[in-house]
Amino acid sequence: MTVWVALLSVLFFGILGLGLDTGLIALTAHQLQNAADAASLAGAGCLGVGIDEARAAALTVAGANKAAGAAVQLNANGANTPGGDVVVGRYDRHTATFTPTTESPNAVQVTARRTEGSAGGKLSLIFGGIFGVDTVEVERSAVAMSEPAGSAAVIVLDESDSSSLDLNSNARLIVDAEVQVNSSHSRAVTADSNAEIDSTALNIVGDARFSGNSDYVGDDFNAGVPLIPNPLAPLPAPPLGVNRGSIDMSGDERKTVLTPGGYYPGGITLDSNAQLTLAAGIYVLGSPGLKIDSNAHLDAEGVMLYILDGEFLVDSNGDVSLTPPETGPYAGVSVFQARDNTSEAVIN
Repeated sequence: MTVWVALLSVLFFGILGLGLDTGLIALTAHQLQNAADAASLAGAGCLGVGIDEARAAALTVAGANKAAGAAVQLNANGANTPGGDVVVGRYDRHTATFTPTTESPNAVQVTARRTEGSAGGKLSLIFGGIFGVDTVEVERSAVAMSEPAGSAAVIVLDESDSSSLDLNSNARLIVDAEVQVNSSHSRAVTADSNAEIDSTALNIVGDARFSGNSDYVGDDFNAGVPLIPNPLAPLPAPPLGVNRGSIDMSGDERKTVLTPGGYYPGGITLDSNAQLTLAAGIYVLGSPGLKIDSNAHLDAEGVMLYILDGEFLVDSNGDVSLTPPETGPYAGVSVFQARDNTSEAVIN
């Protein structure tokens, strides 16, 4: 029995050592994952301030975590090498892919390591040395994305309908900023017949359907994002102003409205190559609203159009050059449709 115990004790201690070292590796991996998660979140949260600040935040938060009893140390990776500890880049929710880049990054990838060459070095085992294995390498990664809430230049407010944003017939929506669609429908955005959307990002609470050779050609497509509340909800409706009847132009008519603003209960209709210039001010439009058709042109600088009734329609190669007021309660607002006016805005 003594001989058998002596022989088997080596095996028993080996199994015990293997179990303890396996537990140590699993615990360290879990701690490294926690550190990577926290550091990537901290980095993503600081991207709006700057890339350097994002890296610094990731390093600080990682250092507040421990793995195998030691603070987790990261390399800042200022060159943004794809295999580095802290990498900034663009994350695409639709394809679940992360691309390292310092051009308009929206995400931070952090890899916490106990490997050869890392700041903390390899993980030392408890009993591994008995079997000739003193150390092992362990690493874990995480990616956190900075949410675009509040940064959208175009927000489609409807929260449930399909085709809340709908493009057809070679239409192109080009926005040098983010576009947000609040509808949770699986086809919240639809496009067909060679239509294209080009923006810094297209963010959809639901999802999109592109068909007929249509596509999103912008920088970043994100489905399943949080809803953005209407940022202009407190904006009051403007007063009607002086009743000025209507403007209805056709043929090759050219007209300049010199008296700013007022109430046009009959709306503004431009047809057949008509050209209209509006003086700066607030224009309240009744039915049919604003209708631009057949190569007609509207030029309005420092103008806000309040669509009280009717629709906003630009059709048949119609052209609108519209800039908003620069001062007052409606500064920056070009078109304001009455909240109880459910007509669709259409650009064909």
